[in-house]
Amino acid sequence: MTSTWSEQRVTSTWSEQSDVHMVRAENDVHMVRAESDVHMVRAEHRRVWQEEQEEQEVQNEQEVQLEQNEQEEQLEQEVQNEQEVQLEQNEQEEKLEVQEEQNEQEVQNEQEVQLEQEVQLEQEVQLEQEVQLEQEVQLEQEVQLEQNEQEVQNEQEVQNEQEVQKEQEVQKAQEVQKEQEVQKEQEEQLEQEVQNEQEVQEVQLEQEVQNEQEVQLEQEVQNEQEVQYEQEVQLEEQNEQEEQLEEQNEQEVQNEQEVQLEQEVQLEQEVQNEQEVQLEQEVQLEQEVQLEQEVQKEQEVQKEQEVQKEQEVQKEQEVQEELSLLEEWRGVRDDALSDLSGIKGCIFVHASGFIGGNKTQDGALEMARRTLQAAANGQS
Repeated sequence: MTSTWSEQRVTSTWSEQSDVHMVRAENDVHMVRAESDVHMVRAEHRRVWQEEQEEQEVQNEQEVQLEQNEQEEQLEQEVQNEQEVQLEQNEQEEKLEVQEEQNEQEVQNEQEVQLEQEVQLEQEVQLEQEVQLEQEVQLEQEVQLEQNEQEVQNEQEVQNEQEVQKEQEVQKAQEVQKEQEVQKEQEEQLEQEVQNEQEVQEVQLEQEVQNEQEVQLEQEVQNEQEVQYEQEVQLEEQNEQEEQLEEQNEQEVQNEQEVQLEQEVQLEQEVQNEQEVQLEQEVQLEQEVQLEQEVQKEQEVQKEQEVQKEQEVQKEQEVQEELSLLEEWRGVRDDALSDLSGIKGCIFVHASGFIGGNKTQDGALEMARRTLQAAANGQS
């Protein structure tokens, strides 16, 4: 707390007029103290407001950090879901590949079984043909043996007729040989036709097998194309979903930014409102302090007037000119007064010189000493 130059009595040699000035100085000390208290209250209000504002900023930063963490967790969850979907697609593709390989293996096995069956059929047909040929040869041999036996019997029975009939028998033998040759030719033709038919059947079977293979290949190609088309459709759907997710994320970010801007605007408005309220409160406090100061000044003036009247009545003869502060100090304040007087901590000197103030007791005493010295030297 500050004190004025007249807070302490200088010496007992002062006249009663100087005592009046001391009372005025003491009252001015109270005024300075009230002003400093107001400044302290204002500083305390500002400090509390700054702490509340800092706490609000910390809370806002924490809320923003929480929102960012939630967004990061959502993004991580979406990435995990996409990875799971990708894994499922890969598993489905692997299953499809395994199934296609199994189908191809089954088709190959069926083709091998068909070929084996065809080979067995061909072998059976060849065996049957060989058996038939052997049987025919045996029958021919038997017929020839019977014919030989009959000829021998005929030769024995009809030896005489043999010579006559030899030519006929030779002719018959030639005819039989021709017939056998014809039969052999026919048999050869039949065999050739059978072989041709077999070759035709084999060719047809091969063509059928080729046709089936081509059909299977076409089906496989169609299946592959359908699978590729489905995969492309799935990829397009995934891309569309990703684009939609990106758009949603962008929209959410924009919404959050707008919300943040609105919140910031609201906070700024609230801060402005609080500042205005605080300013109004400060203005009210200043007005109240000014009113109190004015009331105090009026009271002081009234007291001073009463004291002056009493002193004038009691000591009319001893009243002399009032001792005022130096003229060069009057109406000067603060640093300018300190520089002018050479005394540190000066606050003010009234324009009439009847009162002045200093931040320290030593400064107030020094101002009083200077005034007394000037009065003693006739310079008041």
